[in-house]
Parts: sequence; C-alpha cells; structure tokens
Amino acid sequence: MRRRKRRNDVTPTMFPFLAVLICTMGALIALLVIGVQQARVHANHLVDQRSEEQLAKEEDLRRQQIQLEDYQWEKEVLIANREEKAEQLRQSRLKLANVETHINELYDKVRLLKARRDALQNRDALDEDDTTQEQLDALRKEIESATAALKALQDGQSKRKDTFAILPYKGLNGTIHRPIYLECTSEGVVFQPEGVLLPLSDLQGPLGPGNPLDAGLRTIREFYDKHAGFQDDFKPYPLIVVRPDGVESYGRAMAAIKSWKDEFGYELIDEDVNLTYGNPQPLLAAEIQTSLRRAKERQKTLIAAMPSRFGSKSGFSNNSSSRGSTQSTSADPTARPQYPGGRSPGANRGANSGRASSGNGQQDSETHIAGGGGNGGASSMSGTGQSRKPGWALPDGEVPRTGVHRPVHVVCEIDKLTIVPGRGEQIKPLVTKINDTVYDNIDEFIASLHTYMDTWGLSVVGGQWKPELSVEIKPGGGARFRELRTVLQGSGVEVQVRR
Repeated sequence: MRRRKRRNDVTPTMFPFLAVLICTMGALIALLVIGVQQARVHANHLVDQRSEEQLAKEEDLRRQQIQLEDYQWEKEVLIANREEKAEQLRQSRLKLANVETHINELYDKVRLLKARRDALQNRDALDEDDTTQEQLDALRKEIESATAALKALQDGQSKRKDTFAILPYKGLNGTIHRPIYLECTSEGVVFQPEGVLLPLSDLQGPLGPGNPLDAGLRTIREFYDKHAGFQDDFKPYPLIVVRPDGVESYGRAMAAIKSWKDEFGYELIDEDVNLTYGNPQPLLAAEIQTSLRRAKERQKTLIAAMPSRFGSKSGFSNNSSSRGSTQSTSADPTARPQYPGGRSPGANRGANSGRASSGNGQQDSETHIAGGGGNGGASSMSGTGQSRKPGWALPDGEVPRTGVHRPVHVVCEIDKLTIVPGRGEQIKPLVTKINDTVYDNIDEFIASLHTYMDTWGLSVVGGQWKPELSVEIKPGGGARFRELRTVLQGSGVEVQVRR
C-alpha cells in the first residue's frame, strides 16, 4: 500500500497586510482631521484679526472726524473773536480820536481867548498906522522870499534827478486806501509830504496808544476824514518808507503803531532814490506839530506820575521840527538804546560778588525782589539800580491781555540751564552757562527763550504766547531753581517743577 505524499506548498495570508493597511489609513485620517482643525482655527484667527483692524480704522476715522469738527468749531470761535476784537479796537480808536479832537478844540479856544485878552489889553497902546505899515513890510519880504525861492527852483529844475512816487495800486491785488507816508531815516520818522520830523528820541518813551507817532497818525486820518470824507472802507493807512539808515527808526515806529495791527504797509527804498509825496498841506502840518507836542506832554506827565513803571526814560526833544532844520533834536548817537522794561541784554553783568543787597544795605545770600513779586506790581532787582516792569521777560516787554500758555521744558543743573525742544521741533537745545548766580546770566537765558519762541510761529488771533517753564531739576540744581524762580517773579514767565 502506497503512502500518500505530503504537500509542502506555502500559501499567502491576507490578515497582516490588511491590518497594516487599515492602521496606515487610520493614522492618515487622524492627521487629516488635525490639519482640518488647525486650518479652521487659523482661518478664524485671520477673520478676527481683520475685524479688529477694521474696527481700529473705523475708530480712528471717527476720532479724526471728531477732531475735525472740534477744529472747525474752534476756527469759527476764533474768527468771531477776531471780528469782535477788531470792532472793539476800531471803536476804541474812534473814542480816542474824539477825545483828542475835543482836547484840540479846547486848546484852540484857550489860545483864542488869550489872544483876545492880549488884544484888549494892548488896544490903546498899539498904533494902527504903524501896524499896517509893518504888515505891508512883512508881506513885501514874503513876496521877495517866494520870488527868490521860485527862481531857485526854476534854475535847479534842469539839474534835478529823476523823481519817483509811491502810489496805491488799484488792481486785483492792490488797495483802495490812501497811504499816510512815514519816512524812516537816521534822524527819526518824517511825516510826508508835510515834512514834520518826529525825532528818534521822542520814540523812547512809553509807546502806548497815546504815543506821539500814533497821535500824529490819528490826526492825519481825522484831517482827511473831515476834508475828504472817506468811508470806513477807504480809511487812510500808514505806509512806512524805510531808508538804509532808518532801520532803528523803523523798529521804534513798528512798536509805536502796534495797535494798528495789520493796517499798515512798508517799502524799502535806497538812499539815492528821490521820492515825491505830492503837495504838502500847511494846515495839516500845523495840526501834526500840535498833536505831537501835546502827546509828548502827556507822556512826560505819565512818566512823572508812574516812575516805578517807566523809570527815568524821558529822551524827549523840546519840539518837533521840519526835515532839514539847522537844529538837530535827535538823541545822542553814543547813548545806549532803551529796551522794553528799561533793560538791555547783558546789563546785569559785572555784579560785585553775585549777591543782591536788600533795600537797607545789608547783603542777602539770594536775589531779593523789592516790593514782592506779584503780577500786578513792578519788580526791582536789588543791587543793580534797575527797575523792571511786569512782563519784562516777554517778547513785547509787557503782560498780554490774551495770553496763550505753552510749556517749555528746562533742565536745571548746577552750572547751566538748558531749554529742551519738544518732539518734532527742528531746533537744537539752547544752553545758558551760569557763571556765579542765575541773576548774572538771566538776560542770556531770556534771549535764548525768545529765540526758542520765535520757532513757534503765530498764536491765536488777538493773543500772544506766554511761556511756562517746566523745570527738570538735576542733582545739585535745587539752589539754581530757587534763584530762577525768584528772579522771574513778576516777569510774565511762570516757573514750576516738572512732574
């Protein structure tokens, strides 16, 4: 019997392959689920981020719109304030002109009464025939003088240089106002064409609304208004003609007519240019001289009544004169110019020991302000003999009616004061070295402060910048800060510690 052969053939098994395939597919599905979930989270994050950016842009746009509305409202308010202030200034100028007109009428009435009194007293003593003969002789002399002057003019007509005239241009960018010519020379300011000279020394007194130059301009305007009948829109305005040697006169004239604001013009003319201003008005020349004389008398009375404010700045000439007179009435050319508040840059240098003595002659370790340092009174720096009126540290030398406060960052150290510009301001820090005390170098510091304020530009309409020193005190600078605060009391510049 045959034995059956055993088969040794190997057959493949499907279970391990399927298991591996299923495991692989499960892992891939898990990875796919995780990827989808991460993509969904990332998409949600992008949507949220874009929504936040959109909300931020909308909020910024809304804030800008609110700021724009605020600025428009401020603009409307400032325009209204400007118109109101301009109207108030015009009304005040008219009132002042009426008062001066009334004063002139009273002066004329007094003069007529005095002349009538003298005529009544001397009626019996005068010989009518002799008086008539004297008048005839005087008229003959005037005729001879006028004839000689006419002949001289005719002889010199051929030798006369080209003459130019400054006339108002009535075009699109011109003006319809009549100019009041003021010629600035080394001698002073000349009212043209009348040729009345206001010496430079007469512009060294108080330059308030009643100063001589301002009074003369109002007299001219009232004269033209009375004889020509100008309307309000055609009122004359000052036109300043500046010669090369009349820069100082121009500066004094601008300070004297600051109440006219923008109602003026100027022209720069070479020395060799011959100008003609038209025919003079003899009556107007007499009224101008009378107005100048009375304005100077009022200034002298004002200085005598308030010496603590104006000091001893007189500098007035006895009377006004016509240009070309033989007697000079200008100030001494070697005299030092007067500055606002009676001070001059560097005037405080050379103190004996850096100390300030009190009023009884005893020395104190710090600067002493005589009479306190309030805003209403004038402060006197002890030990110098100079008095400074309130607001002396401001650019105009007086406290403005409408002050626009602006902080100034100052770093106070033991040997220097540094004005630090604000962010975005294109100016380097201004450093003032301190030699002995702050008072010895205060004028240099104020000059640096004015230089810094010049970069601010214009303030609001009708207002002026009023700086507030925000002082950062460095180690060892506490004593300097106390000196600075004491010196600037009543100066118009406020001092406080930087927080």
